[in-house]
Amino acid sequence: MQIEQLTQEQNSQVPQYRSKWEEIALTEIFDRSSAEKAIGLVYSALSLSTPDVFFVPSPKAAVEIITSQDFGNPLSEMIATQFVQEQLDKLPSHIHQSLLHNLNKRFCFLLNAKISSIEDTNGGILNPVTKVLSKDKQSRVENCIIPSSYGWIPTVALLDFCVSVLQCDLHQTRWNALQLMLQHCGRVYPFRRGCIVCEHPNRIRMEDGTDIQKAKTTLSYRDGQKFEYLYDDTRGFHWRSKIVQMTYKKYES
Repeated sequence: MQIEQLTQEQNSQVPQYRSKWEEIALTEIFDRSSAEKAIGLVYSALSLSTPDVFFVPSPKAAVEIITSQDFGNPLSEMIATQFVQEQLDKLPSHIHQSLLHNLNKRFCFLLNAKISSIEDTNGGILNPVTKVLSKDKQSRVENCIIPSSYGWIPTVALLDFCVSVLQCDLHQTRWNALQLMLQHCGRVYPFRRGCIVCEHPNRIRMEDGTDIQKAKTTLSYRDGQKFEYLYDDTRGFHWRSKIVQMTYKKYES
């Protein structure tokens, strides 16, 4: 039997789960042992042996190591399909379409609006670096799980509510591994013979400007990189990202 509407108690928990995953997206805490355990569980759920895990201090450092070594076949699409899309595909059997559409707006759209500037900041800096790479290297760099992007944390927040509050039945092993990966890892570049995991920024600052249409996001990483993203739609959607500080040293595994 499908759930057609939320009870008052269930409805009151929507903001709580949204806030929970917003805090996860904005965390500045990174624990290597927890991240490594999470990656092991993801590979185990795929019936793959645990890979060598390479930790890097920033996305730019990840690009460097990915383009300098061959880690085998990419796995990000497989993980997205089996851990997220196949879980989403099960929801219509539990939740009526109109309610699911409403929940999608309350979780995915609202949460994405709050955290998308993290990826905008990283993307603005990485794009000039990756566009000069060969197609093969670009393909390897694109093999990436980006927690702050729409298909990951905003979507998983919805899944979390559906599982924990609405008691929807999902693949438990994959669901547990997915949550741990997004909670404890920054960007993840999963390959068959190795997995590159970015640390979280050690400082995240999101500021509203004096005008409601302007905002600024600043990310600082442990390797000395500091990136700033400015959003200004006063002239019809205009984005600008820049390097505020660069004392980046070549990453050595």
